[in-house]
Amino acid sequence: MSIASRRKAIDGIDAALLRLVARRVRTVQMLAREKAAAGIGLRDKAREKVVLARAGKLARPPLQAKAARAVMAAVMAATRQSLQSNKGKRA
Repeated sequence: MSIASRRKAIDGIDAALLRLVARRVRTVQMLAREKAAAGIGLRDKAREKVVLARAGKLARPPLQAKAARAVMAAVMAATRQSLQSNKGKRA
């Protein structure tokens, strides 16, 4: 396989990852509305710890557990950022 074809494969994977992250953000937006209606705060640090621990357990070589946790931490941070920038907008 050539460098160009490997890069094209990586581009496809990146696009799929971003579609999944967008789907996650939309799901969190729905959860945020439900929590707001119930008078519950959005951020749940205990749940975040569970998500990060789960990411570490789900990691498979060559992805290391520490790297998987870092990816999920970045996804959660991006989700929070998206929620802040989309506040008041409909999903």
